Amino acid sequence: MTILKFIYRISWRQITIHLVATFFLIIAARQFVALNDIGIVNTIYKYGVEDGLKLLVKEDNFANRFMNYTYWNAMSILIGLVVAMTISLTLTIRKKMFWLNSLIVFIIALSLNWFGLYDNKVIDTIFFSFGKLFVGIGIPYKFIANGTLLTIIGIVIFFSKWTSNFAFKYRQTE
Repeated sequence: MTILKFIYRISWRQITIHLVATFFLIIAARQFVALNDIGIVNTIYKYGVEDGLKLLVKEDNFANRFMNYTYWNAMSILIGLVVAMTISLTLTIRKKMFWLNSLIVFIIALSLNWFGLYDNKVIDTIFFSFGKLFVGIGIPYKFIANGTLLTIIGIVIFFSKWTSNFAFKYRQTE
């Protein structure tokens, strides 16, 4: 295969659509993983970061809990990325598109993580504000509401007919 045919098979439309959907699934995973130790989240939310950590340090197993909590928070981006990559690759193969498109999405999303896009205060303010409606019920519901909404948005972007037509249909005329 010549390099020109190789480049021609890359679909920038598909890459763009799948990158947006991947973004939503990654930030949804961040919300769901915060539920792995809701006690830490409740304490920090109630007392603030400094006072909450001072209070938590007094517990016997705080080091293990905090290490587990930070580990899973760091891994949440990778979990969301792997889920999104699996969906993207499945759709790409099913639509008989070039598999490299999904790999390009994976590399770009990983690069955006390296640049710190997913741990951005602006992103948190914009995309996690929906969950503030549920804080009165309880802190876990804030994370569940945000994660569910963001997952639904990501799945709809992946599977909706409009985005599929935009990303895949123009190739059928060739």
